[in-house]
Amino acid sequence: SGIARLYDSLQKEHVISTHGGVGASHLTMVTLIEPEDHVVAILPSYQQIYSVPASIGAKVDYLFLDKTATGYTLDLDKLAALTTDKTKAIVFNNPNNPTGDVLSDAHLRQMVEIARKRDAYLICDEAYRGLTHGVGFSASVADLYEKGISLGSMSKAFALAGLRLGCIASRDEAFMEPLHIH
Repeated sequence: SGIARLYDSLQKEHVISTHGGVGASHLTMVTLIEPEDHVVAILPSYQQIYSVPASIGAKVDYLFLDKTATGYTLDLDKLAALTTDKTKAIVFNNPNNPTGDVLSDAHLRQMVEIARKRDAYLICDEAYRGLTHGVGFSASVADLYEKGISLGSMSKAFALAGLRLGCIASRDEAFMEPLHIH
């Protein structure tokens, strides 16, 4: 219930606790991704969210953030061009690690539309959500999209590394149900 309150539209039924953030991302990938699936990974990012799909046998295409004079930006046209009807998921982290940049809510909404057009999952490692200057808690993909999956951790923004508490948050029942089995 406490973790669900970090989101705008989620209830406790939409959250599963895991053994740290690494447990959240690993459990998500092994539950959702299958050999031959297509995944688009936005880099730089936490390695596990793109290397585990590759190790399962998914075809992973990479899109690197563009460096600008004021930080890093995501080219949404390139993202749309990389997705196909076979795209199972788009994976990224926000706030970004290691750049520290935060995608705007408008960018996130556009990413939702790209994923929705392909009926793909939008999986975001949000371990640093809430740990940004001037932004606070940015929007979560779990709130913005019915197939949005938020991966979280108490170790970063809440300084509870020794607790080893991570979480998966999503409103997608078809995804959440098998998590209870794994």
